[in-house]
Amino acid sequence: RVAAMQVPDSYQGIHLPEELGPKDVVTIQEFFQSGPKMALHAKYVLQLLHGAQEVFKREHPTAVHRIQHVPEPGDGKELWVLGDTHGQLQDVLWLFHDHGGPSQNRTYLFNGDIADRGDRAVEIFLLLFAHKLVWPNSVYINRGNHESKEMNTMFGFSAEVRRKYKGTQVLALFQSIFDTLPLC
Repeated sequence: RVAAMQVPDSYQGIHLPEELGPKDVVTIQEFFQSGPKMALHAKYVLQLLHGAQEVFKREHPTAVHRIQHVPEPGDGKELWVLGDTHGQLQDVLWLFHDHGGPSQNRTYLFNGDIADRGDRAVEIFLLLFAHKLVWPNSVYINRGNHESKEMNTMFGFSAEVRRKYKGTQVLALFQSIFDTLPLC
C-alpha cells in the first residue's frame, strides 16, 4: 500500500528507493541536517516506519523477548550508549559527526526518551530507523517513559507528528513501534 502512494511533482524533498542502502542513510541525514524547511514525504516516513516495525517485531516477538541484548563490541569496534535526546536532532547529528554514525564497526544503544520536548524527535527516530534497516546490528533502541502515548500527549511528540503529518496513521504507527521496544 505504501509503494502505491504517489509523491506529487511539487514535493521538493528527497526521494527514497524501496530498499535503502548506505548512501540513502547519508541522504536522509543530510536532508534533516539542512533544517526543517519541509518534512520528509509521508510515503517515505511510512516506508521507514513499516520497515522498522518489522525489524523490531522480529527482534522482540513477545514481551518475554523484550530485553535488549546488545553484543559486546569486538576488536576495533565501538559501542556508544546515549539517552534523553528529547527531540534535539542537532545533538544527535553532532554525536554522529564527532564519533561517527552507526555502522558495522560502531554500535549505538539509545536508552529511551528520544521523544518529546524538542521539535525534531520525528527526524531522530526516522534517521535511527534508516540506520537500523541498513545495519540492523548498529542501532538498538530501548523504550523510555517518553515513548508512550500518555507522555507523548502531555509533552509534545503527538503534536509534533500531527503538525508534520496530518491525520493519525503516522502517529499510530509510531505508538505501535514504541509498544514493541524493550523497556529501558
